[in-house]
Amino acid sequence: MTDPIRGPLCRYGISHQVTVTQGPIALKQGGKGLVIRTPIFIKKKGKKQFWGFAVIVMKIPQTVSSTAANLKSAGYSYELEKQVSPLNTSYKQVMQKGGLHEPITYSFTTADNSKWLLKLAPAKGWRHNKWNWFMG
Repeated sequence: MTDPIRGPLCRYGISHQVTVTQGPIALKQGGKGLVIRTPIFIKKKGKKQFWGFAVIVMKIPQTVSSTAANLKSAGYSYELEKQVSPLNTSYKQVMQKGGLHEPITYSFTTADNSKWLLKLAPAKGWRHNKWNWFMG
């Protein structure tokens, strides 16, 4: 709770009674990951009291490797970004494969209110058949 980086996020989760996802961050075990903290409350004398956190650490890219493999086999380059935290509106790259030329971007929010951006483009670039244009 006193850590300058984790403390504000923990306090946010407690005060709003919500799950907070932090990251991607460098993990002490090596690599990048996401840390998901859900505050747990117990009732004492009819009032909710903070008890502690349930914590999950997810390594990246292992967690999303099957999705990454599917995108690659379908011929797409991609970039996945996540909003750093509810207290920081900037986005940080989670993973990327290939170069992106004029990608389409899909934004989504997960159950814990984490905001994500998925950018996709064909690995070989957007191509159109000039013959189709001529025939049209």
